Amino acid sequence: DAEAIIREQVISTIFQDAPKQSTFMSMARKLPNMTSNQTRMRVLDFLPTAYWVDGDTGMKQTTRQAWDNVFIEAAELAVIVPISEAVLDDAEFDIFGEITPRVNEAIGQRVDSAIIFGVNRPRNWQNDIITLARQAGNNVTVGSSPDYYNLLLGEGGVISKVEEDGYMA
Repeated sequence: DAEAIIREQVISTIFQDAPKQSTFMSMARKLPNMTSNQTRMRVLDFLPTAYWVDGDTGMKQTTRQAWDNVFIEAAELAVIVPISEAVLDDAEFDIFGEITPRVNEAIGQRVDSAIIFGVNRPRNWQNDIITLARQAGNNVTVGSSPDYYNLLLGEGGVISKVEEDGYMA
């Protein structure tokens, strides 16, 4: 049984260090541990807007803020590295010390490719970030001689599309 040879310290190290190898997980907020495969979470769906009040008689405008329910679907991700007991017995170096960073990298790469690009994502997950951005119209078309500055920061560029959705860049 592989669990018998895996030290508990190595397992906790993987849970702590794998998020550092993922672009997405390193920027995301850690949620509480789930007690089932699906959990409901309320998220901000509409952000309030601030307005300037002009002069002594300026009117203060109202705004709104809204929440939506989002369902988080858990999926199991595993990395199995078989090592024979003979190799473990004869090893002159820390095998787990060599394997653990590669396992962390494999987990981070798989999470990023699934969440950001949709590559090998679990079937019950919603679409990936790239697909959702395209569906929302948050993409720009690159021409034959692209001006990347304008594509990113110009009028109608990526940043302006983000700001149109209520976010400040």
